[in-house]
Amino acid sequence: MKLLIATLFALAMGSAPFQCAADPDPERRMTDTPAEALFGLSERFEAEGNEAARRTTLETIIERYPSSREAARAQDILSGGDGAEEPSGAEPPADEAGPESAAATTPSRG
Repeated sequence: MKLLIATLFALAMGSAPFQCAADPDPERRMTDTPAEALFGLSERFEAEGNEAARRTTLETIIERYPSSREAARAQDILSGGDGAEEPSGAEPPADEAGPESAAATTPSRG
């Protein structure tokens, strides 16, 4: 009897799916974050010509998810921008600035 139970247990465990302990690929995820979903909804409102609903949705993103990428895009749109990934006129932080900006701020010796 013990042999039968052990065999059934081994068969059940052998056919169970194994899961990897790897982080999921963000490109392959199946769901949006709440801010992404709301931003998509705001784009739908824009396509339908419902500017009041779009504005309310963008304001909700900024209020509820202020640190999200979509909040920055929403703020850019509400201030008259096009909602590009980096809001227009935004400068990268000093430590992320490229060599051309470092050259512009560094006094020349000579």
